[in-house]
Amino acid sequence: MIPGLAATKPARDVAHNERVKLTANTLNNVCSGLVITGVVAPIVALIYGVPGPAQVPAGLAVLSTLFCLSGGLALHLFARAVLKDLRG
Repeated sequence: MIPGLAATKPARDVAHNERVKLTANTLNNVCSGLVITGVVAPIVALIYGVPGPAQVPAGLAVLSTLFCLSGGLALHLFARAVLKDLRG
């Protein structure tokens, strides 16, 4: 037996772990896009006075921002839950 060989993971476990990490990374990237689009962009537009395609009431703007922020948080937490499927 070669020393250290038994400590290596089987190829199928390594491939599985990489797929899980890619899935979690994709979910986290979607989360980032949602938060940037729904939270950061409107705040920057408001600061610099950039007019949007349609002026929306303040209540709707706040509601959509909260929706995007909570959706981003939910996606991030789901991505963290996906990582629990990693194999030892």
